[in-house]
Formats: sequence, structure tokens, C-alpha cells
Amino acid sequence: MLLKVDEAQTGVRRCSGLMASTHHERIVPNVLTQNKTVSTPPMSTTLCQRWWADEVLEIVVPDNSVQHARKMGEVLHARLRKLEDQDGYVGAVRGRGLLTGMEIVAN
Repeated sequence: MLLKVDEAQTGVRRCSGLMASTHHERIVPNVLTQNKTVSTPPMSTTLCQRWWADEVLEIVVPDNSVQHARKMGEVLHARLRKLEDQDGYVGAVRGRGLLTGMEIVAN
């Protein structure tokens, strides 16, 4: 089983250790995420073991998921823009690929 630890609230010495997950020496996360406290200005990081990153890339790159997300994003945006034209509650539609934001307008 893969273990992802999110240290967004608990990392960088907030729990009397470098990371909260370091208090348990038998727990070694495959992926560790943190944000805000890493630097100024705030930024986020995702750290993982090299073999895990390689494994993910072996799956993601050959299966054309990036192109698929682009194509499905175009379909999603087109349908949402139709709602934008038809419905008084839908404002601007923004985003890229499947990462999409939609403004909701209160009448």
C-alpha cells in the first residue's frame, strides 16, 4: 500500500519535530506534501521516492492521459459555456483542461 502524508498543517517543526510523520520511525511515506511554510513567498512541494515517481510516469505518459484531459476539458468548457449563454446563474467559465472554475451569479 502506498502512503501519502499531507504535512500542510503539521510540518516544518510545528509538532516538535521536522515533520509530524517523523515521530513514528516505522512510518515512511511514499509521498509527502507540504505548503505555505516552505518558503516566502508561500509555495507548495510534493516529495516522493524516485521509484514511485518513475512508476507513475511509466503509467501516465504512454496512456495519453494528458491529451485525454485536454480533449475532455474542451468538451467540458464547451458545455459550460452553453450554460453561460442560457442560464442567468452561470457567469464566466475559466480553466485549462479539466481544472475548471465557474462563476456562479446570484440574481
